[in-house]
Order: sequence, then structure tokens, then C-alpha cells
Amino acid sequence: MQCKRSIRRNRILLDSAEQRLAHATVVKALTSADLEPISDKQWNLWVTYYAPLTADNPLYREELIYNNRPLAWFVRHLLNRRTKTMIS
Repeated sequence: MQCKRSIRRNRILLDSAEQRLAHATVVKALTSADLEPISDKQWNLWVTYYAPLTADNPLYREELIYNNRPLAWFVRHLLNRRTKTMIS
């Protein structure tokens, strides 16, 4: 059941971050869904980094929601994409 809770939590957080909801509103939404509340610092990460990263990339959105990827995973993935060399 932990997996479903994590997916539900990530979906609530990402949808709220995309709408730029206030921290207090998100905490109420999480507690009403019987999920752990989020700290203000964690909420700033969602609004500042996760929402913009996933805005135009459905793959990143799914990775975040369903696989619970940390921010470091996205950074590594973006760096690998930028440093690939073309083979001629």
C-alpha cells in the first residue's frame, strides 16, 4: 500500500505546485487524504524545481509521480543528455 500512497502524495504535490498553491493549502490537502504533511522547505523544492522540470516533459512527470525520483536523478539525466556526443 505504500506505493499507492506515494503515488497519490506525489500527484497531489505536483498538481498543487503547478497551480502554485500556498503551503498551508497543500498541507490541508495532504492531511485530508491521510498523508504526511510537507515542510515549507520541501514545498519550495516542488514549486521551484519539480513543477518546471515536469511542465513540458511527460516522461519526467511520470518518473516523478510513479517512480518517486529525487531531484538528483533529474539533474543526472539532464547532464547526461547534454554531454552526449554525436557519432558520425
